[in-house]
Amino acid sequence: MPTNNFLFYFGQIVLGLARDLALFPLWWYTRGFLELAKTVNSFWADSLRGLNLVVWLKNIFVPMYGQRDLTGILISIGMRIVQIIFRSLWFAILLVLGVAVMLAWLALPLVILWQLIWQLT
Repeated sequence: MPTNNFLFYFGQIVLGLARDLALFPLWWYTRGFLELAKTVNSFWADSLRGLNLVVWLKNIFVPMYGQRDLTGILISIGMRIVQIIFRSLWFAILLVLGVAVMLAWLALPLVILWQLIWQLT
């Protein structure tokens, strides 16, 4: 008794594809978004660790190169304040970039759907 495996597997593929297309929005806005949020959070943590803001803040009043005279202390404090300001600004830019990526993730399917509807009309 011969069986036609082609029709059986073709039906399985079509049903699987239909299920995946139907469940895609649910995944995109729940689990997919949570995975993106974890990735962005990890990126922020790595960036903060790479910028060493905490170390710069802890050592703001420690003289650089062991120079304990007034000029050395003032230069050290001034240099560290400038470094903290620029590193904080850079981290703020990275925060805005991460939020923009997450908002783009949420908006992308809606923009694609809107463009498809607009092209069809």
